[in-house]
Amino acid sequence: MLGKTGDRGFGGAPRYSSRDDPRPTMIVAVSSHPAQYRAPLYRFLSRQPDTAIHAVYLRDTHVRESYDPDFAAVFRWATNLLGGYESQFLQDSTQQRRFSFRRSLFATFAAVRQAVRTVSSPRGVLLHSYVTPEGLGGLLAAKASRLPAMLMSESELLRPRSLSKRTLRNLILPPVLKLYDALLCIGTHNRSFYQHYGVREERLFFTPYCVDNVGFLVGFDQHLAARDATRTELGAGPTDRVLLFAGKLIERKRPLDIIRAVATLEPALRPVVVFMGSGQLASNIREIATTLGVGKYAITGFKNADEIGRYYAAADAFVLPSDFETWGLVVNEAMVHALPTIVSDRCGCAIDLVQDGRTGYRFPAGDTVALADRIGRVLRHEGQRRAMGASARALIDSWSFAEVELGMKKALAFLAPSAADRDGLITRG
Repeated sequence: MLGKTGDRGFGGAPRYSSRDDPRPTMIVAVSSHPAQYRAPLYRFLSRQPDTAIHAVYLRDTHVRESYDPDFAAVFRWATNLLGGYESQFLQDSTQQRRFSFRRSLFATFAAVRQAVRTVSSPRGVLLHSYVTPEGLGGLLAAKASRLPAMLMSESELLRPRSLSKRTLRNLILPPVLKLYDALLCIGTHNRSFYQHYGVREERLFFTPYCVDNVGFLVGFDQHLAARDATRTELGAGPTDRVLLFAGKLIERKRPLDIIRAVATLEPALRPVVVFMGSGQLASNIREIATTLGVGKYAITGFKNADEIGRYYAAADAFVLPSDFETWGLVVNEAMVHALPTIVSDRCGCAIDLVQDGRTGYRFPAGDTVALADRIGRVLRHEGQRRAMGASARALIDSWSFAEVELGMKKALAFLAPSAADRDGLITRG
């Protein structure tokens, strides 16, 4: 039996316990693979008295050990990716060849159709992409099953695109997005994307992009107790300030800009820069730091989900200088840990989470002079830094799974076929 313990099978018809444990609202969620940020949301929703998730995954990436070329590391996420909600996989990663686009699309279509026929009280299909085979297969299955299709994507208009691509998108996306019954907006740029392509306001519902705020704070007191020891391990003295970066050390995230910016600061203000991550630019960071005379830095290498909390606890501020991020959930993580954040304007989260002078500062991507200025502003005055960290924590408390649940319930109530169903959803919410 496949129940809320995370048991699962590959291919074929899924096995369910939902017949024995009927739920008023079952949502079939379709995704390429279990994601470390999304799985806790599915688990949270399935813990609610009137909602449950059944996830259809195309493959089991990072459930088993697998290689990530950007991290340049082999790992599996040290977090529970499957517990607490129903799930099934369409392909085992031990298979030598991945499914083709066509096979992935039809396999997803068949799996979602079967799931809809098997679960009790299916109310909708939740999709996370409109271009991938699993996204398209899930959409077609929703339409064939006469269930609402809800799209929760990271789409935005921040990324520079050629005239030809913009023209093509202007032709294709308006009719494509009309196929979805509700668009779940993760933030301001995501909402603007849908509005740009003609989605009516009544079909837009706010479901903030968030991390497991409560889960991240488990063990935080212990990490704070070990703060001095962690800082010593990183080469930071009692009076040093620690500036943290978290992510893949790749060109798009511009980690070298941090070293370039810090090199221009007056020596007394220079922080210890901690790069929590791994990737192809690790050696470049060492080279440019030596060239520019930045001696206080550390590269931790890849750190799994059960290790990162102590580095957030050891930090005084957080920086993400990326050339482009659809969102940047590491900023959410930093704010949960009461860190002021310095974030480039090309990160999707910046407009919503980074309030200049209150929760941190924004700066133009690639502008190392502006980046140095913002680092200096955050680190120069300890009282102000602490106040910004407290404000960051207060703001991120409202970017939570509970708010996502509320937005999804509003969408389902809007899509309910009758007034009685709408009233029931709102009452249960």
